[in-house]
Amino acid sequence: MSLSNSDPILAIIAKNFGEMDSHEKAVAALSFTQNNQSSATIYAMEQHLIRSKTK
Repeated sequence: MSLSNSDPILAIIAKNFGEMDSHEKAVAALSFTQNNQSSATIYAMEQHLIRSKTK
């Protein structure tokens, strides 16, 4: 899963915060970090998205 297509992140951010699961909240928070383009941050966001979809 690549974050080059930001649709999954935009879909999560567009959700009401109360409707998000913990992994979606983590992705939203990480996407607003100053260093959101670092490989470690991108990897963390990808892992949270994967875990959110497997719940």
